[in-house]
Amino acid sequence: GFAMAGEYSTSATYVIESWPKHMRNKASGFLLSGFAFGVILAAQVDKYLTPAVEAWHPGWGWRALFLTGIAPIFVALYMRRNLPEADEWEQAKRERTRDREPDAFHVLFSGKRRILNILGAVVASVALMFIFATDLVPGWAIAVLAVLLAAIFIIFIAQFDPKRWIIGVAIMVTIFASFMYTWPIQGLLPTYLEGVGYDPGAVNNIVTFAGLGNAIGYIVAGFAGDAIGMRRWYVISLFISQTLVFPLFIQGSEFVILVSALLFFNQMFGQGVSGLLPKWVASYFPVERRAAGLGFCYNVGALGGAVGPFLGANWPIPTGWEWRWRFCPSDLPSS
Repeated sequence: GFAMAGEYSTSATYVIESWPKHMRNKASGFLLSGFAFGVILAAQVDKYLTPAVEAWHPGWGWRALFLTGIAPIFVALYMRRNLPEADEWEQAKRERTRDREPDAFHVLFSGKRRILNILGAVVASVALMFIFATDLVPGWAIAVLAVLLAAIFIIFIAQFDPKRWIIGVAIMVTIFASFMYTWPIQGLLPTYLEGVGYDPGAVNNIVTFAGLGNAIGYIVAGFAGDAIGMRRWYVISLFISQTLVFPLFIQGSEFVILVSALLFFNQMFGQGVSGLLPKWVASYFPVERRAAGLGFCYNVGALGGAVGPFLGANWPIPTGWEWRWRFCPSDLPSS
């Protein structure tokens, strides 16, 4: 996660800056479609590799799957070495003056408040570890740590962009909410499917259909965002996806094709529309601060992707519909 988040912020900025401005919604969608195609590939690799390795060396099946993640590292290294800088960044670099504003790293960790900011970064890291170590921390302490984290992140963005820090906070909250409503399905879907009676092979196939819907949704979002506007498509797409949640999660294990189809379209419209987020976030920051701004706001907001599945797996619901209601809106009655 630490490595991928750092790579994501610079890569997303590079891709967006390399495309013409009128096509950047498409660039954003194509960029994130790679994640979805990776999910599809991982599901199929898991289907065949994990059982084979497990039979050969018990306990190592899932470890072998993780080891396949080494391959993209070499692709990333090759691209880092050979791709030219984006024209927009090069132009901004030529136009800078000697009195240009310092970048985000120097603002936070080389200025007068560097000691306090370094201490704040350490405290935030430790707080995150304790928040998700639920066996060690009571509920009230988690709430206190969450408020402390929010304060640290707001202080950082206020120093990073003092004129528009409120916009930065709004971006983080928006992305946090986006991850909260999409990642419970992403994170808990295999467990849910196994819980309602699907065998591992069926789970991998259904996850593949969901990933395919996700990938197509990213691409569709890019074209739709450029055609009718990013905000308009976001609202339409979210409305469609939420109407599919209810029929999807009242199904049992009898209708594999129906569940696969509903998941395909739910992910296409629900998760796929988040392909517009990198372009949306990047548009609020100047070129010289775009990578840092996108990386900070997006990845702080991405904490919703950890909170959502955690709440979904631990929310106490005293009915026979436990797993199904976890994926539905929280204001639904539990019985």
